[in-house]
Amino acid sequence: HDILLDGHNRFKICQELGKMVRTTELNFEDRDHAMLWIINNQLGRRNLNDKQFSVMIATEYNLTKKIEGGDKKSEDYKKSLDENHQVIGSTRERIATKHNVTPWKVQTSVELAEALDAIKEVAPEMAEKLITEEIDVSKKNITLVGLALNSEDAPEDLKEELISDLKEGNFQEAVE
Repeated sequence: HDILLDGHNRFKICQELGKMVRTTELNFEDRDHAMLWIINNQLGRRNLNDKQFSVMIATEYNLTKKIEGGDKKSEDYKKSLDENHQVIGSTRERIATKHNVTPWKVQTSVELAEALDAIKEVAPEMAEKLITEEIDVSKKNITLVGLALNSEDAPEDLKEELISDLKEGNFQEAVE
């Protein structure tokens, strides 16, 4: 419904220069399918760092699970079946094969994305710096901090200290 899915920067520059913009209309079954198209388009680019690539894979994984897991009569679900109507590999395995990574990479990407979401809820600026790699932190440490934030068993004072460290931009303090 007249939503620009890609080329936002190019579109803005053309508008500023008064140039005509040619677009291609695409039709999708629903918003999730449009999002999946965006993710796959972004994954085809070479300008993603490792953390951005991981988050994109995790998003693709979650959208694919949602699309295939919801309506068993959908075309997407039918495409995931073999001639005996059995699911062809797990979602994780199919996405791993598609992007030439291991299923373990897909799993750790999902864990990283969940951790970044948890960090983003309490310290959006920190999450942005982590994903753009403005701050050089291992995926393992990001995941550990995210797990602590999401843990129902973690003491509240620990969570408050983590949140404070993240808001102050002290990721290393949060890890320790």
